[in-house]
Amino acid sequence: MLTTKMPLSIIYETEGVTPVSEVINALTATDILLKQAIELLPSLYEGLEVTECSLNVLSLTQQSPLKELFIVSLIYTFQEDLEREIPKLIETCFKTEIGEDYDTILTVLFMTVVFYGTGLAIDAIKRVSSSSLSKAKYEELVRLLAAHSHKTPDEIKKIINAKFSNSNATKKVISNAKKLFSPSKHGNDAPLHIDRALISEDVVREIPFAGDREKDSDFDRFEPYDNVEIQIHAMDLDKSATGWAAVIPSIIEKRMKLRVMPPLTPQEVWGASKIRGDVVIVEKFTANGYQPNEIQLIKAYPAPDPREGA
Repeated sequence: MLTTKMPLSIIYETEGVTPVSEVINALTATDILLKQAIELLPSLYEGLEVTECSLNVLSLTQQSPLKELFIVSLIYTFQEDLEREIPKLIETCFKTEIGEDYDTILTVLFMTVVFYGTGLAIDAIKRVSSSSLSKAKYEELVRLLAAHSHKTPDEIKKIINAKFSNSNATKKVISNAKKLFSPSKHGNDAPLHIDRALISEDVVREIPFAGDREKDSDFDRFEPYDNVEIQIHAMDLDKSATGWAAVIPSIIEKRMKLRVMPPLTPQEVWGASKIRGDVVIVEKFTANGYQPNEIQLIKAYPAPDPREGA
């Protein structure tokens, strides 16, 4: 059984004294998000088992800027047949600075979880899967994790998606990712540093406020799929109240409402019973978990010319 302690610092470039309520929100969110990140470690480093973890406040300065300095303590073990190989890799990642911005790989993993959550939060507000600075930051961090593990970026994304496939886990990561930025949001979108990595004002501005009364729709998910077959089962432009219905056999057999998203127009797919296109599946947050609810058609591909190959 091995023990390691790692630093983590968060500095908000706020002006004046930050309200205690916002400091508490941020501290609680940091603790929850860090533990979610630590739960991913065994999937990144097979054979590693974290038996205990804790986040302790080393220093807290409420004056401008707001500074939160932490010590993260981990107790972990390895499978017996990996005791020689894995500890060297773990020690390298835990003890060595990752580039110019991060003290340890744990900070990178923590930030990956944070921006996974804020990316989902932005989609839920916009009601569509969209590009955002949070998602760009998430992609960058995934690539950095891949460079310091035995996993590819795609494998890391699958691990993270599996971790947050549960609706309660997703709700927790979205809610706390927003709360982490509470001091910045209430400080006119003030930038912040996590270790030495700057999170700019532009990034903070996109992130929704953490509301006291969050609705279930604040946690809806928007999952994109490219170039899939869409079977249109009902098409009637006069039925504006009910819209169109469709099935995507490769994803789900459930018949769902089909919504054509601008700049695409209904006329571009009118009359077709089967098309290929890029879609987003809207998954509604419910008491029984996530339920697919709607297909958003983002792009339609031209139908092949039947004369080709004749």
